[in-house]
Amino acid sequence: MRLRTVAIVAVAVVVVTGSGTLATLSSSGILDEAQGFLGSQLLQSPCLPELGGGVSAGGAGRIADLDRTQMRNVTEIAESAAGVAKERGLDAEQLVHVLTTAYAAALVESDLRNLPSRAVPASLAFDHDTYPGGRIPPGDHSSVGLFQQLDAWGPVAVRMNRKASTRMFLTGGRAGQRGLLDIPGWQTTSPGVLAQRVQVSAYPLRYARRVAQAKAIAAVVLGTRATGSGGSGTLASGSGGSAGLSAGLLRTSSGCELASSKSSKIGKCPAVRASSERGLTPDAVAVLRCGLGDYPMIRAYGCLATSGHTPGSDHYTGRACDFMIPGQASRDTRDGIALGDSMAEYFKSHAEEFGVTYIIWHGRIWNSARASEGWRAYHHPSGSQNWTLMHMDHVHVSVKGQAGAYGWGA
Repeated sequence: MRLRTVAIVAVAVVVVTGSGTLATLSSSGILDEAQGFLGSQLLQSPCLPELGGGVSAGGAGRIADLDRTQMRNVTEIAESAAGVAKERGLDAEQLVHVLTTAYAAALVESDLRNLPSRAVPASLAFDHDTYPGGRIPPGDHSSVGLFQQLDAWGPVAVRMNRKASTRMFLTGGRAGQRGLLDIPGWQTTSPGVLAQRVQVSAYPLRYARRVAQAKAIAAVVLGTRATGSGGSGTLASGSGGSAGLSAGLLRTSSGCELASSKSSKIGKCPAVRASSERGLTPDAVAVLRCGLGDYPMIRAYGCLATSGHTPGSDHYTGRACDFMIPGQASRDTRDGIALGDSMAEYFKSHAEEFGVTYIIWHGRIWNSARASEGWRAYHHPSGSQNWTLMHMDHVHVSVKGQAGAYGWGA
């Protein structure tokens, strides 16, 4: 089932009761204010507890870890994104993707605060936020606002306007500044990578660390109205919500998931040079293409091999790829660990589409046949504790061959 017509709903504060069901807290204070921003009714998501990301119920009418200022900015970003989505004809899943990326960027750049800068005195004349305690940052070049956009993006008045700056983040600014929707393949690019391609930060791995939190916030804020019926799931509705409304999620027999088929999560990733794909099975080609497509910072990798690996290795049959993690050559680095964790979880989350049998990274292994056990300690067959043999510097992905959702092959 495709969900086309998008409606934004206000942030709902929910708690999990002793019986595991959701209950709505008093809709006062910031909730009334949020409702005023969006002109819609409150709604709760029955799937919220499964989303993770550190977003949970909080007292005094707030999402835990978000204060009143951040709550206001969350709703204004959502309202602006919904307007762009309507103009561009985006469906519900695409809006979730877009909003998650925007929240991840704003969490990193400004902690979801519309920040002025002492380096840009004019920014202090506009409606702005401060850090707790009233602190105003000294400034980084000409960066201001929710997304810390430089003056190349547009006038200070636009960058300091919450909705206008969100629109620029999505559709682009002046002087050829690319917005999210200008990025080729944005629909299938992971939010952390996508945010970096818009922001072009000197610290490219920071956005991925906030994606789980951003996704959970987006799930609370977003609502959809179904235009049809059918599909494998049924719309999940919150108590007090009108018929046909949900939190942008489908409740299926196995739990809660975004309203889309699993195979649409990745899409068709760009081809790499032919010599790298030669001799690989279709599943391995998909792993290589999507791995490099969604993690462009990976520069060294290897798949098919005739020697140099453990006897019986999947590399010898074109059913495995290794992705070398920058900065992890001989020691752990914070960015290297974050990147490796992100990539390993990416392939784990899409194991069915890629036909994954197992993943090894940083001394741990995940096996699709033992998925219920999660990540386990990895022991190399030789007993060696060598840095590379323990996969401390690279993510290894093994596949079945031709069991995934893609019919690719060299």
